[in-house]
Amino acid sequence: MSQIAGRNIGATEYLHRVIDLSSYYDVCGDIHGVSPHEFSELNEAFGDRFRGAHLIAHPIVRFAGSLAISKEMGRHFTRQDFLTMWGLDRAHPISVALLPILGENDDHVPAHYMMHVNGIVRIVRSQPMFKLEALMGADEEWRAMVDYLSGNTITNFGNTWRQLRGVFIGIAHQPFAVGGPRTVWNSLPPEVKKVVSTILADQARDEYAQLGYDVSFVA
Repeated sequence: MSQIAGRNIGATEYLHRVIDLSSYYDVCGDIHGVSPHEFSELNEAFGDRFRGAHLIAHPIVRFAGSLAISKEMGRHFTRQDFLTMWGLDRAHPISVALLPILGENDDHVPAHYMMHVNGIVRIVRSQPMFKLEALMGADEEWRAMVDYLSGNTITNFGNTWRQLRGVFIGIAHQPFAVGGPRTVWNSLPPEVKKVVSTILADQARDEYAQLGYDVSFVA
């Protein structure tokens, strides 16, 4: 759900407005403007014109980036905040498991982002996925992504992306600039590690492994 002038609008209306504002371009779109669960609605509304895709990355590194930007923004979620956002009651197994780690008032932001990490199981086969790590170093991944998103209408992108090779913009991307997922994992506070190990679902572990992301060190 997006907002315009304080009014909530659905995904279809939102993209119609993006199209209206972008009539001079062959391809238009947005990042984060719609949620993965809205893709089926948009596929039905726009057919082949809608080119939804997922940008994925190693879950621990991406998780650390999310924590960094959340800290910079001053976010702090209590237990009740977390439960309300995810529609969980206090007797839910995740809620019960987190209580001895975070109590009622310790920051539940790590738990919130781990729920997103587990969300891989809902999107893994819904739309094409492109890996951030590959985009940072491979012509092939960029070519595949641009071809897909543009419906093969952008053919002159070439090696333009290379000017951004190794460039990590913003605090959320800084964990990708260090020594790999294990290094990032080892840098996390013990309490945060407990949250990750508690919430990371077995099915999510399996999906990430199939995508080539090792999370065996998360224990």
